[in-house]
Amino acid sequence: MSAIELRGVAKQYPPREPGSLPQDLLRGVDLVVRRGEFVAVEGQSGSGKSTLLHVLGGLDREFAGEALVLGCDLRAVTDAELAALRHTQIGFVFQSFNLLPALTALENVLLPDFFGDGVPDAQRPAREALDRVGLADKARARPAARAPSPGRWWRGHLCSWRTSPPGTSTRAPAKERSTCSGSSTGKE
Repeated sequence: MSAIELRGVAKQYPPREPGSLPQDLLRGVDLVVRRGEFVAVEGQSGSGKSTLLHVLGGLDREFAGEALVLGCDLRAVTDAELAALRHTQIGFVFQSFNLLPALTALENVLLPDFFGDGVPDAQRPAREALDRVGLADKARARPAARAPSPGRWWRGHLCSWRTSPPGTSTRAPAKERSTCSGSSTGKE
């Protein structure tokens, strides 16, 4: 199964000013990304990179064409199924690290686990992730304290999808998860 399949994806924004034309950001995008492939999206400002990522993350479902992520038609799934897909299979890495200043580094890493079904013994993999990026000694520090540099906090943000890259999940290690519901399929 492909991780991502786009067929004829198009996205148009309404005119910015009365009398001007609509803005086409995505024009018939076809793309297949297989599991395990690494793809970089680059281009000039305003070329549609963020729009494409919003479509792929299910954040924007108002587009023409077909978008499948891990076999899920992003417009056909319910909001609850899409939320489960995002929680278990899709990782977002933002330019700004979006950490909550009132929480410690460890609590920020654990935050995604408070949604959905949770993760048994979540603190162990969270601490291991912080250790892998050189932040084990900052687990109790808060971003507002600015103890680590912004670059170190960004590495802490990456730990929040410590369970594996999108498309795999250690939330149910011995089973594959349903790509649309987040529940186990029972396949070994």
